[in-house]
Amino acid sequence: MESMRVEVDGASLHGGVTGAGPDVLVLSGGPGCVHYLEQDKIAPVGHRAWYPEPRGVGRSGGGGGPEVHAALGASFTEWIRGDSLWRGLADCEVPMAFVAAGDDIRPSWPMAQLARTVRPGTFATVPDVPHDFWSTHPQCGPGRSVSCVRR
Repeated sequence: MESMRVEVDGASLHGGVTGAGPDVLVLSGGPGCVHYLEQDKIAPVGHRAWYPEPRGVGRSGGGGGPEVHAALGASFTEWIRGDSLWRGLADCEVPMAFVAAGDDIRPSWPMAQLARTVRPGTFATVPDVPHDFWSTHPQCGPGRSVSCVRR
């Protein structure tokens, strides 16, 4: 995994990159989290994978203190309530793949809806695995085995 830094609006943001092939952006499960998926052993096979770490978190200039979480929460609220969010997603031409864990306690329907909103978008479920299946079932991790996926 190669470590990179990018300067954006006066902030030094960290990103990891690994592999070779078509570019894929790997996002973690939520704002305010260190990028826990940034691991060579679970990187998508046959792709150059990019792992951005959110502003104010870990190597992107933060320790995750209360002020960081408050700022991230306020920024998220502003973004999610913006009147152009869904139009921007629907107009985006970047291919997106959404993968749900079959035994996750969180419902998968929001990801399925988002996959139908973006074009081209795909949605798949890995059955009988928990939320952190890339850790518990590495054979089914990103880009590993299509036999694990149910579309």
